[in-house]
Amino acid sequence: MQSVRAVVEQTIADLKLSKVMEWNQINSVADFEEVLDCVIGLHNLRVLLKYNPQFDIPRRRAAIEDEHIFKPQVPAKDVDLKIPADSPDLSLEKYCHIREFKEFLASGAPAIKNALELHGKECVFFPTVRKRGINLYNGAYVLQLKVQKELLGVWTVKYVVGASYSYETHIGYVQMSRDNAVEGSICDCFSG
Repeated sequence: MQSVRAVVEQTIADLKLSKVMEWNQINSVADFEEVLDCVIGLHNLRVLLKYNPQFDIPRRRAAIEDEHIFKPQVPAKDVDLKIPADSPDLSLEKYCHIREFKEFLASGAPAIKNALELHGKECVFFPTVRKRGINLYNGAYVLQLKVQKELLGVWTVKYVVGASYSYETHIGYVQMSRDNAVEGSICDCFSG
């Protein structure tokens, strides 16, 4: 992983060497995107020519405009990110599970506090995982939470978090009870 990070950092440093990247003001993101596309294209060409001086750009029959640019699948004009002004009415039947989970959290607070206490006897997180969780929460990478009541006062929480510096999302589950903040947990990420 460290070698990949070094290559990425070196590539970014190489891109910054281009004279056009020395501007200290950007009028619009769209303009800068086109400039950055040109700089990256020239950088890639330099790298290819360095490894093979005989390299030639192959002919293309039907190029698709902007196919090299990663874009969202849903157009920006169709995305509604407005947060409702008022929170939902938890007294409604369809939100009863959320109301019950909030009540559970109040009774489970001591167990949760003990599980999060660094170097505590009931701490279930390594310091790096604990810190990563704090950063995900503070950085607004927690995208979605779903709760489901199980038997014997156990709750299952499904969470979806975004990964910083990438477009990936990770899904995980944690089971909680009043006496034990983490009955069991699993996440699809490699780092824990």
